[in-house]
Amino acid sequence: MAAATVTQTMKVALVTYALNIGGMESFLFGLARRLRDSGMQPAFVVTESAGDWHGRPRDEGFEVMAVLPRRWQSRRRHARRVAAALRGFDAVLLNHSSAAQCAAGLLPDTTAVIAVLHNDMDDVYRIGLANQSDVDRFVAVGEQVRDEALRRGAPPA
Repeated sequence: MAAATVTQTMKVALVTYALNIGGMESFLFGLARRLRDSGMQPAFVVTESAGDWHGRPRDEGFEVMAVLPRRWQSRRRHARRVAAALRGFDAVLLNHSSAAQCAAGLLPDTTAVIAVLHNDMDDVYRIGLANQSDVDRFVAVGEQVRDEALRRGAPPA
């Protein structure tokens, strides 16, 4: 009798501060569709506010998790809650979420953590390049963003 083969679907968290109407969100929706078409299981995780497009991924059958700040809770506790929500994922793509960036160090070593730099704004570099020791890879959406990220201390690889 042949041994049963168990295949596990790769779970990918697309993490952002909110699902607003914009270029980053359009990028994330397109990426989620491609990941799903490739047999992966993408999910959206928002960490600051719901945003105008919060329901849109659910309309397309994607999971959406909202790990939003609580008024009485410190930023450190919020980061811990974000980390707890992300622990079941094989890969975590950070898209301008300071809470998730802080939570990266609390994730298992087996989780791939990738920070995506979406545009050439100071906040994008400040958040995206934070906590570099706990991020496995940095991805820039274009050469100008890559060059500026390198100038600001991103690792060359």
